[in-house]
Amino acid sequence: MLPTEILTSIERALTEDIGTGDATTNSIVPVDATMRGQIIAKQEGVVAGLEVARAVYQILDSNLGFNVQVEDGSRVTKGQVLAFVSGRARCSGIWHCKGGSGG
Repeated sequence: MLPTEILTSIERALTEDIGTGDATTNSIVPVDATMRGQIIAKQEGVVAGLEVARAVYQILDSNLGFNVQVEDGSRVTKGQVLAFVSGRARCSGIWHCKGGSGG
């Protein structure tokens, strides 16, 4: 688990960025829409930060799936899938999404 200071920083950043929701997303993405996505390496390198990425998604909605395909510190090639993400496509703000109870 990540240190409390990092989790607090993530929550603070999400609150500032998302606040009560994104007007564009809220107007075009249905409340019950779901998503599936991939985090892909843009170039060859060494992976770092997947646990932070997982924490961001989990703070937004604890019911989201986040399946890591490589470990931090691993060498990867351009286009390699680092993680799969799935769950609700929209939320009305991080405090409404936590625990999957918002829409």
